[in-house]
Amino acid sequence: MIRLVEKRNYRSKIESCWDVSDKLENCVKNSENFAKLNIFTKPVVLYAIGKNYFRDYIRMFGNPAIRFEKATLFYDEASSLWTKHNPNTEKLKLLKEECDLYALHECCKENYNLESLAGDYEYIGQYAEKK
Repeated sequence: MIRLVEKRNYRSKIESCWDVSDKLENCVKNSENFAKLNIFTKPVVLYAIGKNYFRDYIRMFGNPAIRFEKATLFYDEASSLWTKHNPNTEKLKLLKEECDLYALHECCKENYNLESLAGDYEYIGQYAEKK
């Protein structure tokens, strides 16, 4: 039987990660390094620090077979996004240092693991909407 996570517990976890996402978005949008990225790289960065990534992370956690291309590109530093063949690599690395771009991913990893979230992952990912 699937146990639902107590609303109070998962809501506080969601709120803490949304706060991280909001801070990252503010930092990125005010960054000169972000402004210099090309039109292909900007959406990947915005996805990886945004609330859609948060929901997708929970879906991926609940079902490891699910993978999202933008997340794979962004969080795998061996991907084409981070290699020296990409003209944006240096600006992206500077932006990563300036804004701590992996903070949302780290928040998700910290709050959503088997010990801290023993419940229905798909339900939370599907209905994690800020009210």
